[in-house]
Amino acid sequence: MKSRVLSLLAVCLLVLGVTAVAFAQQSGGVSELSVAQRLDVLTSKLESMRRSLNNAISSMAPAAKSNDKATKVNPDDPVVRLKGLEKEASSLTSEVNDIRTKNDIVEKFQRPPIDPLVPYTTETRRRI
Repeated sequence: MKSRVLSLLAVCLLVLGVTAVAFAQQSGGVSELSVAQRLDVLTSKLESMRRSLNNAISSMAPAAKSNDKATKVNPDDPVVRLKGLEKEASSLTSEVNDIRTKNDIVEKFQRPPIDPLVPYTTETRRRI
């Protein structure tokens, strides 16, 4: 009976120890890179997304176009979805460029708000 309790206790401690190590190795969202380097990484990711989206849009056949403006665009059309994602990546690129400009001006005085853009960029990349 004692050996069962001790072995169960040992297994529980082992599982808790492995779990603690796994959580300690996860990224906590805090980067060791400088703000300029993080902006470069975000710019690179966003430009890569835009290139792949533009390539996908150009490779797909456009939907049947009609001259009638009363015809609604189908939001389930893959080309329309890709164009929406491309616009989103473009607006994120614009925001990153704005922050880069602000960072160049006030680099020594305050930290620009880059942290909210990182998860949004990751989410957009996941949807692509």
